[in-house]
Amino acid sequence: MTFDYYYGAQAEQFNFIRIPKAMIVDPMFADLSVNAKLLYGVLLDRMNLSMKNRWFDSENRVYIIYQIAEIMEDFNFSKKTAVRYLNELENFGLVEKKRRGLGLPSLLYVKNFVVFQDHSESDDTDFDDVAEDDNLNENMETSRGIQGETSRGVRTYTSRSVDMETSKGVQKETLRGAKSELQEVTKRG
Repeated sequence: MTFDYYYGAQAEQFNFIRIPKAMIVDPMFADLSVNAKLLYGVLLDRMNLSMKNRWFDSENRVYIIYQIAEIMEDFNFSKKTAVRYLNELENFGLVEKKRRGLGLPSLLYVKNFVVFQDHSESDDTDFDDVAEDDNLNENMETSRGIQGETSRGVRTYTSRSVDMETSKGVQKETLRGAKSELQEVTKRG
């Protein structure tokens, strides 16, 4: 079989913006509008470019420069709409703006959407088996060290995966699945 080359603008046809699945399915993000989630995906894409260009601040945090005028053009938004969605992300805590003044554009810090809640302290859950409770806490600690893209076979653990406030049966099953996935990844690694 012979494959053809890409010509001109055809090379752009498979350039995708990725939106994290957790932003769609995790109830934690239910209050974010679809357009804000899409904007977050674009900000993540631009952050990759910033990393390649080594745009780091003095604390080694990656920042991007994405002016309102660019958002307006890229999304075909009015200025008011572009500001609204960027502010929505900022108010939610997924973006932080650092104003620089002197007519310079603000720096945008895109925050990590993966949230781990530490529930290792004693709470009033009544697990039937103390050993299982210890295993669950150990699995939570282990899962914190693994982040990756599902397309590469490694699961990204979000608040839904390790949140101890979910119903006991769901929480036990979720963490059991995490343990088996961790063991499988460890065997491969």
